[in-house]
Amino acid sequence: MGAFREWIDQILIADQTAPRKQRHTAKRIADRLAEEHGVVVAGSTMRDHVRKRRRELGLAAEAFCEQVHDPGVTAEVDWGEATVSLAGVLTVLGLFLMRSCFSGACFVMAFELQCQQAFFEGHVHALDWFSGVFTTIRYDNLAAAAKKTLKGRNRVENERFTALRSHYLYESWFTLVGIQGAHEKGGVENEVGRFRRNHLVPIPEVADLAELNDRLLACCIRDLDRTIAGRSETVGARLSQEIEMLPAAPGQRVPDVGAEHAPRQPEVDDHRASQPLLGPGPAGRHEGLSPGRGSRDRGAHRRADRACLGVRAHRRAAGLLGSRRGAGCQSMRTPSIRPTGLGTPPELATT
Repeated sequence: MGAFREWIDQILIADQTAPRKQRHTAKRIADRLAEEHGVVVAGSTMRDHVRKRRRELGLAAEAFCEQVHDPGVTAEVDWGEATVSLAGVLTVLGLFLMRSCFSGACFVMAFELQCQQAFFEGHVHALDWFSGVFTTIRYDNLAAAAKKTLKGRNRVENERFTALRSHYLYESWFTLVGIQGAHEKGGVENEVGRFRRNHLVPIPEVADLAELNDRLLACCIRDLDRTIAGRSETVGARLSQEIEMLPAAPGQRVPDVGAEHAPRQPEVDDHRASQPLLGPGPAGRHEGLSPGRGSRDRGAHRRADRACLGVRAHRRAAGLLGSRRGAGCQSMRTPSIRPTGLGTPPELATT
């Protein structure tokens, strides 16, 4: 190829302005060299030469390294969707996911709407399930978290989201916009599909949203026994290491940030009406957001709380919570996630 090295370089440089799907491969360059100049070059020789020249000319494709995470440092949050038979009606629901980057453990909860209130409640339940708070949580361009996208990873955050972060004392980290940021939280994005294929096929049939979330919590527990490809330890084994390094979540309710940022209160006095997660209730009692708007009955909320307690019992039995005082119990002992008029169930009453 001695006399044709410069000719090959010209092809590689000209390809930079050609449509991405119509650029020369090493095979096509070898074919043209044979057709136009009568020079036959072995395919492996041409591939090695093209690879080397692209690298030397600065034309090589961008390469990525595998991400390595320390325990208790980083988690990723995203929304997914799934179709469920809810009280006999096929309904598309939003799935809130928070996944630990170190252990691969993932908390999943279903909501009827992917609204800001559901986004916040998902965080409250997820951080309680993990029994602590990660140093950094990664997001893409979710409107519930960011009002405006600036250059790079800079965002103008929603005031209520900032209040949530300030309460739990963690840092937000936003991915780059577009294809550049597609790989930056690939763990939780892949988890959406994996979880749906393994636990929501065939389409589940449930009476209400609380029953579905009971099932999802049980699935999260079962997934602790799986081993992620390329790892020697189970998800649960790595989570047990991670829990000891997570700072405990604060026991107080999530604070309000001002009426101007809170959602409009419904005028109808109905226990099914959605209440603001961050807002105070009457007589100093802090009302909560029901698990998904329009829950079907009063008992659904109590069943959801009992499911959370049952999950915690399973995790204690598995040795995941350890003996840390108050680990994973604080937010469930407050009425911040309880709808109006239900009171405190016996299993949550304090002595």
